[in-house]
Amino acid sequence: MIQIRSSSVDLLVKFGVELDFIPNVVRQIGEFIQQYPFDYVIGSVHIVEDRIIDSPRFRVNFKKIGIDKVYGKYFSLVQRAASSGLFDIIGHCDLVKLWGFKSKRDYTNILADTVERIFEYDLCVEVNTSGLRRRVERFR
Repeated sequence: MIQIRSSSVDLLVKFGVELDFIPNVVRQIGEFIQQYPFDYVIGSVHIVEDRIIDSPRFRVNFKKIGIDKVYGKYFSLVQRAASSGLFDIIGHCDLVKLWGFKSKRDYTNILADTVERIFEYDLCVEVNTSGLRRRVERFR
């Protein structure tokens, strides 16, 4: 945290980072976090089954893998990120909807479990406004 003072402004600047939650490198993520004096750490899920889900190339694979499978794995990873103890904030936990593929499965329970996990670990949720400049597809 850096505090900047001048005669007209008193500004507090915090030092943070957004990191991907990748289950097989949890130890390394923790070690990285410990190396720096972060004021906050955002944990996000961008990768499902070794594919970057917000990459246009993944859009083609989304249906091939199976929409329900992608959604299920995505929210499972968000829950694991929340309970990992690594993060202060969970980032854009609705990223999976980016390409507009709607699951046929009812995700009410999984979403409730995800919110409960975030609440249980006293985390914040980042509200990402990139959808204002980056079009999110309509559900199909």
